[in-house]
Amino acid sequence: MVSYQHFRKWWENDGFQFIELESREQDKLLWKLFHVTSPYMTEDYGRHLVMILVMDKETNEILAHDVQNQDVWPNEKEWFERHVRDGLTI
Repeated sequence: MVSYQHFRKWWENDGFQFIELESREQDKLLWKLFHVTSPYMTEDYGRHLVMILVMDKETNEILAHDVQNQDVWPNEKEWFERHVRDGLTI
């Protein structure tokens, strides 16, 4: 397993920026929804990513994640709610 801090550092070292949109605790899990951008993806391709991270709320270890181009899920809150309700299904 990898910690949230380590995971985020890897992505940020590659030029990605995280904007947290929502965070929710459910049972022993912490669910987080982010916009993820990078200068080269945004400028060259016009892409904006959305990411869900599911973590153990006591250890902050990432148990699962999903990343989508925001064009696929233009309503990121609906995408997030579906995963929180149904489990992280890809």
